[in-house]
Amino acid sequence: MSRPGLSQREGEEIYCFVFLLMLPCTTCRHEKRTPRAMPVDVLRLDESQLNVRAVTENVSPRGVRIVIDSNCAPGKHVLLTAREEGVKSLARVVYCQPVESTKFAVGLQLVVRVEE
Repeated sequence: MSRPGLSQREGEEIYCFVFLLMLPCTTCRHEKRTPRAMPVDVLRLDESQLNVRAVTENVSPRGVRIVIDSNCAPGKHVLLTAREEGVKSLARVVYCQPVESTKFAVGLQLVVRVEE
């Protein structure tokens, strides 16, 4: 008898093709994001040292989504400053997606958790 995910070989040995691994997800969002618009400064820590003003779309203790006018490569690090909140944190660019012809949505993962 054959069942999905199983294969039978000579000698009646049965091998399973399906493996379920419970591994921690390193790219998944673990905390709820809250829609919130607040001004932030983003200093690129690459050779350009470009300082950009942006507005957040949503925030969480571990990350923010901002919209900026320029492309930003995933994996790069930036210094994020929210003056009104008194927050300054190193952050890693997780993604950068075009949202309009000249705008990009950027997901930033904060290096340290920030509480409200």
